[in-house]
Amino acid sequence: SAKLLIGSNVHVFSNGAAYYGGGIRIAGLEMTMSGTGSYITQNVADTGDGGGLAITGHASQPGKATVSSPGNAISNNTANRGGGVAVMANNNDDEGATLVLRSTLIGNYAHYRGGGIFAREEALSIPSRWVDAKVVADSNAHIDSNAAPNGAAVYLDYAEDAVFGDNYGASFTMTTGTINSNLSMDDGSNFTDGAILFESDGSYTSALDLTRVTMQGNHGGPLIRNDDYVVLKNVLMAANTTSSR
Repeated sequence: SAKLLIGSNVHVFSNGAAYYGGGIRIAGLEMTMSGTGSYITQNVADTGDGGGLAITGHASQPGKATVSSPGNAISNNTANRGGGVAVMANNNDDEGATLVLRSTLIGNYAHYRGGGIFAREEALSIPSRWVDAKVVADSNAHIDSNAAPNGAAVYLDYAEDAVFGDNYGASFTMTTGTINSNLSMDDGSNFTDGAILFESDGSYTSALDLTRVTMQGNHGGPLIRNDDYVVLKNVLMAANTTSSR
Protein backbone atom coordinates (compact mmCIF):
# COMPACT_ATOMS: atom_id res chain seq x y z
CA SER A 1 0.00 0.00 0.00
CA ALA A 2 1.00 3.65 -0.36
CA LYS A 3 2.95 5.33 2.45
CA LEU A 4 3.32 8.82 3.88
CA LEU A 5 6.46 9.50 5.92
CA ILE A 6 6.59 12.68 8.02
CA GLY A 7 10.11 13.50 9.12
CA SER A 8 11.51 16.36 11.19
CA ASN A 9 10.17 19.92 11.42
CA VAL A 10 6.92 19.34 9.52
CA HIS A 11 4.13 21.62 10.79
CA VAL A 12 0.52 20.84 9.85
CA PHE A 13 -1.00 24.01 11.22
CA SER A 14 -4.30 25.93 11.01
CA ASN A 15 -5.98 23.98 8.20
CA GLY A 16 -9.65 23.11 7.79
CA ALA A 17 -11.88 20.47 6.21
CA ALA A 18 -15.63 20.29 5.84
CA TYR A 19 -15.88 16.62 6.75
CA TYR A 20 -12.79 14.50 7.46
CA GLY A 21 -9.27 15.32 8.57
CA GLY A 22 -8.80 19.01 9.22
CA GLY A 23 -5.02 18.52 9.19
CA ILE A 24 -4.43 15.17 7.44
CA ARG A 25 -6.70 12.46 6.08
CA ILE A 26 -5.25 8.94 5.66
CA ALA A 27 -7.42 6.79 3.35
CA GLY A 28 -6.12 3.32 2.54
CA LEU A 29 -2.46 4.10 3.17
CA GLU A 30 0.10 3.99 5.98
CA MET A 31 1.42 7.13 7.65
CA THR A 32 4.45 7.33 9.95
CA MET A 33 5.16 10.55 11.84
CA SER A 34 8.36 10.26 13.85
CA GLY A 35 10.50 13.33 13.22
CA THR A 36 11.58 15.75 15.93
CA GLY A 37 9.79 19.09 15.85
CA SER A 38 6.83 17.84 13.80
CA TYR A 39 3.28 18.46 14.93
CA ILE A 40 -0.38 18.61 13.89
CA THR A 41 -2.02 21.56 15.62
CA GLN A 42 -4.95 24.00 15.47
CA ASN A 43 -6.71 22.28 12.58
CA VAL A 44 -10.49 22.05 12.27
CA ALA A 45 -13.05 19.60 10.89
CA ASP A 46 -15.84 21.48 12.56
CA THR A 47 -18.83 19.55 11.18
CA GLY A 48 -16.96 16.28 10.56
CA ASP A 49 -14.48 13.83 12.09
CA GLY A 50 -10.80 14.06 12.94
CA GLY A 51 -9.80 17.65 13.58
CA GLY A 52 -6.09 16.88 13.43
CA LEU A 53 -6.02 13.49 11.72
CA ALA A 54 -8.62 11.17 10.15
CA ILE A 55 -7.73 7.54 9.41
CA THR A 56 -9.87 5.23 7.26
CA GLY A 57 -9.58 2.32 4.86
CA HIS A 58 -10.06 2.73 1.12
CA ALA A 59 -9.89 0.68 -2.09
CA SER A 60 -9.55 -2.65 -0.21
CA GLN A 61 -6.59 -1.28 1.77
CA PRO A 62 -6.48 -0.50 5.51
CA GLY A 63 -5.52 2.89 6.86
CA LYS A 64 -2.88 3.12 9.58
CA ALA A 65 -1.05 5.97 11.29
CA THR A 66 1.85 5.63 13.72
CA VAL A 67 2.58 8.86 15.59
CA SER A 68 5.79 8.93 17.64
CA SER A 69 7.20 12.45 17.21
CA PRO A 70 8.52 13.80 20.54
CA GLY A 71 6.46 16.42 22.36
CA ASN A 72 2.89 17.51 21.71
CA ALA A 73 2.51 15.85 18.32
CA ILE A 74 -1.28 16.33 18.03
CA SER A 75 -2.67 19.34 19.87
CA ASN A 76 -5.44 21.95 19.96
CA ASN A 77 -7.47 20.57 17.06
CA THR A 78 -11.28 20.66 16.84
CA ALA A 79 -13.95 18.47 15.21
CA ASN A 80 -17.48 17.25 15.67
CA ARG A 81 -16.13 13.78 16.57
CA GLY A 82 -12.50 13.04 17.31
CA GLY A 83 -11.05 16.44 18.07
CA GLY A 84 -7.52 15.08 17.81
CA VAL A 85 -7.93 11.89 15.76
CA ALA A 86 -10.80 9.94 14.17
CA VAL A 87 -10.18 6.24 13.46
CA MET A 88 -12.95 5.06 11.10
CA ALA A 89 -13.25 1.59 9.57
CA ASN A 90 -14.88 1.57 6.15
CA ASN A 91 -17.79 -0.60 5.02
CA ASN A 92 -15.74 -3.04 2.97
CA ASP A 93 -13.57 -6.03 3.92
CA ASP A 94 -9.89 -5.15 4.51
CA GLU A 95 -10.66 -1.44 4.93
CA GLY A 96 -9.96 -1.23 8.65
CA ALA A 97 -8.30 1.66 10.49
CA THR A 98 -5.58 1.72 13.15
CA LEU A 99 -3.89 4.43 15.22
CA VAL A 100 -0.63 3.66 17.03
CA LEU A 101 0.11 6.54 19.43
CA ARG A 102 3.58 6.89 20.96
CA SER A 103 3.49 10.60 21.61
CA THR A 104 1.31 13.25 23.30
CA LEU A 105 -2.23 14.08 22.23
CA ILE A 106 -3.25 17.18 24.15
CA GLY A 107 -5.73 20.05 24.22
CA ASN A 108 -8.09 18.80 21.51
CA TYR A 109 -11.87 19.36 21.53
CA ALA A 110 -14.90 17.62 20.01
CA HIS A 111 -18.34 19.20 19.91
CA TYR A 112 -20.00 15.80 20.23
CA ARG A 113 -17.85 12.74 21.02
CA GLY A 114 -14.19 11.88 21.53
CA GLY A 115 -12.23 14.97 22.50
CA GLY A 116 -8.90 13.21 22.04
CA ILE A 117 -9.82 10.19 19.91
CA PHE A 118 -13.00 8.89 18.28
CA ALA A 119 -12.91 5.33 16.89
CA ARG A 120 -15.69 3.51 15.05
CA GLU A 121 -15.89 -0.10 13.86
CA GLU A 122 -17.90 -1.06 10.74
CA ALA A 123 -20.37 -3.93 10.36
CA LEU A 124 -21.09 -6.06 7.30
CA SER A 125 -23.86 -8.59 6.65
CA ILE A 126 -24.23 -12.07 5.14
CA PRO A 127 -22.28 -13.39 6.84
CA SER A 128 -22.36 -11.07 9.84
CA ARG A 129 -18.82 -9.74 10.40
CA TRP A 130 -16.90 -6.61 11.24
CA VAL A 131 -14.11 -4.35 9.99
CA ASP A 132 -11.70 -3.36 12.77
CA ALA A 133 -11.03 0.10 14.16
CA LYS A 134 -8.19 -0.05 16.70
CA VAL A 135 -6.31 2.41 18.88
CA VAL A 136 -3.01 1.26 20.44
CA ALA A 137 -1.19 3.67 22.76
CA ASP A 138 2.18 2.60 24.16
CA SER A 139 5.76 3.72 24.81
CA ASN A 140 4.65 6.30 27.40
CA ALA A 141 1.89 7.92 25.34
CA HIS A 142 -0.16 10.75 26.83
CA ILE A 143 -3.82 11.59 26.21
CA ASP A 144 -4.18 14.71 28.35
CA SER A 145 -6.27 17.88 28.66
CA ASN A 146 -8.77 17.04 25.93
CA ALA A 147 -12.49 17.84 26.14
CA ALA A 148 -15.86 16.73 24.75
CA PRO A 149 -19.41 16.28 26.09
CA ASN A 150 -18.80 12.50 26.10
CA GLY A 151 -15.59 10.51 25.75
CA ALA A 152 -13.41 13.47 26.68
CA ALA A 153 -10.26 11.37 26.17
CA VAL A 154 -11.47 8.45 24.02
CA TYR A 155 -14.85 7.43 22.58
CA LEU A 156 -15.23 3.89 21.17
CA ASP A 157 -18.25 3.72 18.89
CA TYR A 158 -19.98 0.76 17.26
CA ALA A 159 -21.78 -0.16 14.05
CA GLU A 160 -24.82 -2.40 13.76
CA ASP A 161 -25.26 -5.22 11.29
CA ALA A 162 -28.37 -4.10 9.41
CA VAL A 163 -29.60 -7.67 8.82
CA PHE A 164 -28.87 -9.49 12.08
CA GLY A 165 -28.72 -6.55 14.48
CA ASP A 166 -25.28 -7.45 15.87
CA ASN A 167 -23.17 -4.58 17.23
CA TYR A 168 -19.42 -4.39 16.62
CA GLY A 169 -17.31 -1.82 18.47
CA ALA A 170 -13.83 -0.32 18.31
CA SER A 171 -11.00 -1.22 20.71
CA PHE A 172 -8.47 0.77 22.78
CA THR A 173 -5.31 -0.60 24.37
CA MET A 174 -2.88 1.53 26.39
CA THR A 175 0.36 0.29 27.93
CA THR A 176 2.37 2.73 30.06
CA GLY A 177 1.07 6.29 29.81
CA THR A 178 -1.31 8.91 31.16
CA ILE A 179 -4.93 9.93 30.69
CA ASN A 180 -4.90 13.12 32.75
CA SER A 181 -6.83 16.39 33.07
CA ASN A 182 -9.48 15.61 30.46
CA LEU A 183 -12.83 17.41 30.79
CA SER A 184 -16.38 16.29 29.98
CA MET A 185 -17.58 19.68 28.80
CA ASP A 186 -19.97 21.10 26.19
CA ASP A 187 -19.60 24.04 23.81
CA GLY A 188 -20.82 26.40 26.52
CA SER A 189 -18.01 25.29 28.88
CA ASN A 190 -20.54 23.51 31.10
CA PHE A 191 -19.46 20.25 32.71
CA THR A 192 -21.48 17.21 31.59
CA ASP A 193 -21.95 13.72 32.99
CA GLY A 194 -20.20 12.15 29.98
CA ALA A 195 -17.43 9.63 30.55
CA ILE A 196 -13.71 10.25 30.18
CA LEU A 197 -13.31 6.88 28.43
CA PHE A 198 -16.49 5.68 26.73
CA GLU A 199 -16.89 2.14 25.40
CA SER A 200 -19.86 1.54 23.12
CA ASP A 201 -23.09 -0.20 24.06
CA GLY A 202 -23.87 -3.84 23.37
CA SER A 203 -20.83 -4.61 21.25
CA TYR A 204 -19.34 -8.03 20.58
CA THR A 205 -15.88 -6.76 19.71
CA SER A 206 -15.32 -3.58 21.71
CA ALA A 207 -12.49 -3.82 24.25
CA LEU A 208 -10.71 -1.43 26.59
CA ASP A 209 -7.41 -2.59 28.11
CA LEU A 210 -5.19 -0.39 30.32
CA THR A 211 -1.85 -1.46 31.81
CA ARG A 212 0.45 0.80 33.88
CA VAL A 213 -1.69 3.86 33.19
CA THR A 214 -2.32 6.92 35.37
CA MET A 215 -5.76 8.59 35.27
CA GLN A 216 -5.51 11.76 37.31
CA GLY A 217 -7.18 15.18 37.45
CA ASN A 218 -10.01 14.34 35.05
CA HIS A 219 -13.43 16.00 35.47
CA GLY A 220 -16.60 14.42 34.11
CA GLY A 221 -19.08 11.64 34.71
CA PRO A 222 -17.61 8.15 35.21
CA LEU A 223 -13.95 7.71 34.41
CA ILE A 224 -14.84 4.63 32.37
CA ARG A 225 -18.28 3.91 30.97
CA ASN A 226 -18.34 0.43 29.49
CA ASP A 227 -20.83 -2.13 28.29
CA ASP A 228 -18.59 -5.03 27.46
CA TYR A 229 -14.90 -5.82 28.00
CA VAL A 230 -12.55 -3.82 30.27
CA VAL A 231 -9.20 -4.93 31.71
CA LEU A 232 -7.25 -2.78 34.20
CA LYS A 233 -3.74 -3.76 35.37
CA ASN A 234 -1.59 -1.53 37.60
CA VAL A 235 -3.80 1.50 36.94
CA LEU A 236 -3.70 4.54 39.26
CA MET A 237 -6.92 6.57 39.48
CA ALA A 238 -6.48 9.61 41.70
CA ALA A 239 -7.78 13.17 42.24
CA ASN A 240 -10.55 12.90 39.63
CA THR A 241 -13.82 14.85 39.96
CA THR A 242 -17.28 13.65 38.98
CA SER A 243 -20.08 15.90 37.73
CA SER A 244 -22.60 13.01 37.63
CA ARG A 245 -25.78 13.39 39.65
